Amino acid sequence: MNRKIITISIAGLLFLISFAANAQNMASLYDVVSKIQETYPDLPTLNLKSANKDSGLSQEKKLLEDIKMSRWQDELIKYVMINNRKMSKAFAKSATKDTLTFWYQYINDSKSISGSSNAEKPKNILGVGAGLFGDNFGFGYSFGLGYDIFVSQNLSLGIGFGYHKQNKKKNDYGFNIPDTEFLDFSNGSSKYSIFSSDKISMPVGFTYYLPLTEGIDDLEVVNLMFYAGVEFFYGIDMKEKISFSTNSCWDKASETYASWNYNETKDLFSGEFSGTIPDRTDIYQHVHKYAAFDENTYKRFDLGLFVGIGIQLTRWFEVRAGYEHGLINKVTAPDGNSKYLNMFYLRCAFNIIH
Repeated sequence: MNRKIITISIAGLLFLISFAANAQNMASLYDVVSKIQETYPDLPTLNLKSANKDSGLSQEKKLLEDIKMSRWQDELIKYVMINNRKMSKAFAKSATKDTLTFWYQYINDSKSISGSSNAEKPKNILGVGAGLFGDNFGFGYSFGLGYDIFVSQNLSLGIGFGYHKQNKKKNDYGFNIPDTEFLDFSNGSSKYSIFSSDKISMPVGFTYYLPLTEGIDDLEVVNLMFYAGVEFFYGIDMKEKISFSTNSCWDKASETYASWNYNETKDLFSGEFSGTIPDRTDIYQHVHKYAAFDENTYKRFDLGLFVGIGIQLTRWFEVRAGYEHGLINKVTAPDGNSKYLNMFYLRCAFNIIH
């Protein structure tokens, strides 16, 4: 830890060296060099008598030239490169081999070493992702795309578009049709229900990136992510279908077996029913009465607050897990009923650096 602190301190002091020869209001180069030598006493000793604390800018320029002509800077570079892999890789890739020029460019542009307000922001990210979720109605899958704009080195504002699909079938659906005076439903029946939902969404939120590595390459980046925001939903379709069929419904009146199918669907937005129903009104009315449809109808629009955590493994891939809570009661009827979105999800995304 101490070595890393020293490395960062040296980098910051080198930044001051680069400006000392060009600005009257910068710290005295004499003070800067003295401080570096105190911090790293193994460096070759410079003769600071020719440029004391009260010397003018011309004397500081001379001291700067002495630094460039001596082993002092080379030894400092060697020390930092040995103890800071990130700086070492940056120097190896740099087309600028003059060390002083390189340190000026690197420290001024670096997004993780200098820590200055001039630190370079990461490139914006366009991502394509998919995932699984579970909410009040069951499990489903989703996919979509998002665009993150970095407003600072570690904070991005993101907006996206998503599609969410649910399709849940339940065999031997749990409703019982009692016999009537004329009909016996106890033999040869099969029943199931299908819930289906399609909706689109637009999330808007902020993500904070906490670096876990010092890698400068996109493939070396590992960030812990914390995010929060709001998501707007619009329901395209939401239905519940109940099917009941039999080949041996005993008709007590005619003393024969009746065969018929009941397939009815409720639109959970409008509350309207449609489908294939028995020709005999008495059978339809009796079965419909006991079919366990969701009694509610729902709003198409919804709004939720989400929070979550994730990890970015390289700039190209990330995994997120989160929770979302609805702010709007989705139920439109009957009065007095309520249901708010409660959703957990797990998503992964492949990113394109933009």
